[in-house]
Amino acid sequence: MLQLIIQNLKSIYKLPAIYIWGSSMGGYGAILHGLACKAHAVYAHIPQTKLAGTHYTDGRNKRFFSPLVSKRKWAFSTNSVFTEPHVDLCKYLAKFRPHKSPVFFLTQNTFDYPFYVREHLLPFVARCDELGFAYSVTMPLIKGHKLFLNIAQAVAQNFDKEHKKIRQWRIQGSIDT
Repeated sequence: MLQLIIQNLKSIYKLPAIYIWGSSMGGYGAILHGLACKAHAVYAHIPQTKLAGTHYTDGRNKRFFSPLVSKRKWAFSTNSVFTEPHVDLCKYLAKFRPHKSPVFFLTQNTFDYPFYVREHLLPFVARCDELGFAYSVTMPLIKGHKLFLNIAQAVAQNFDKEHKKIRQWRIQGSIDT
């Protein structure tokens, strides 16, 4: 439904670009919907990139995640169902052409849940690199699974500051230094 709402708003208001922000599970949503809705850029802080198969999802949070990855199908939008690629955003990336996809601004607190950086951020960054997606990674020396930048700060430091590079990526599929 969110993808449909975004597409309708884009059409109604003739928005030239979409930028999406999210943190943790919201970072997962920002990446997922940013790709599906052809956003120009996505800011994802401490993005959870997998819904199963990690210490975070299969440990103390298993009761929240196991219903999401059970055998039943969940509707994500009118055109898709919750399938295996949605469980791991590294796999989901392969469905998209890099230069027609968002620039990813990823931030991750250095000291987070055990294995979080290794199981969520690093595999996603490696996959972006492997497939040729544009991304930026910032790892502040912060402890905890909490915000680094609020929405206004993230927009100013990433989307506003880098708008020319984001636009160049969307048009040319490259970014000049």
